[in-house]
Amino acid sequence: MTVDAMSQPEQKNSKNEDAARRQRRKNYALLTVLFAWVVMIYLVAILRMGGAS
Repeated sequence: MTVDAMSQPEQKNSKNEDAARRQRRKNYALLTVLFAWVVMIYLVAILRMGGAS
C-alpha cells in the first residue's frame, strides 16, 4: 500500500465531518429563521387583536 491509499480513509472521515458541520450550521440557520417567523406572526396576531378592541 502506498501512503496515499492509507490516508484516504482519514480524508473521507474529514470530509464527512466537514459535511456534517455544514449541515448542522444550515439546520441552526433554518431553525433561527423559522423561530423568527413564528415570533413575527405571533406579534402581528397580538397587535391585530389589540387594535380591534
